[in-house]
Amino acid sequence: QVECPPTLVLDIQKELHIALHLRVPIEAVEPGNLPRFELKAKRVDDRRKRS
Repeated sequence: QVECPPTLVLDIQKELHIALHLRVPIEAVEPGNLPRFELKAKRVDDRRKRS
């Protein structure tokens, strides 16, 4: 966990809750500590007729 202002994490959680209507747990970490995302993108082909 990284040192940051105590209100920063709470402010981010509050803004995400307002924007997404979800409660998202937030943890501050040092830059470069998140694992690389290595999955391929999933594509969707929407073949419904447009009205």
